[in-house]
Amino acid sequence: MFKLINFLVKRPDLSLEQMKEHYESSHVPMALRTFPDILEHRRNYLPKDSAMAPPGVSLPEVDCIAELWFADRSGFERMMAIVMDPVAGQEVRDDGDKFLDGGKCWMQAVDDEVVTRR
Repeated sequence: MFKLINFLVKRPDLSLEQMKEHYESSHVPMALRTFPDILEHRRNYLPKDSAMAPPGVSLPEVDCIAELWFADRSGFERMMAIVMDPVAGQEVRDDGDKFLDGGKCWMQAVDDEVVTRR
């Protein structure tokens, strides 16, 4: 499995609930239609009042961590080709502008390893 982790920051004029509403009702269904290689799309919302860190450690500005699973790296690369295409990816990019502060969002590709459970 191959996983992409997105660190998302909402637009400053939106509440976390407004961001979540748009992401869940509009963006995720669009992403799943546009990118058939996504096998699983998980969202983890981070309310500011539940953050924890040792004294003196500053927390990064992140409102949601989204995890997208692909069968392999080639599925991820096909998705990114669509995202970067000036025509094919325009609808998804425009929709992201409705709820995300794009200049503060970033992503990290990772190899998903074995989960240890008790």
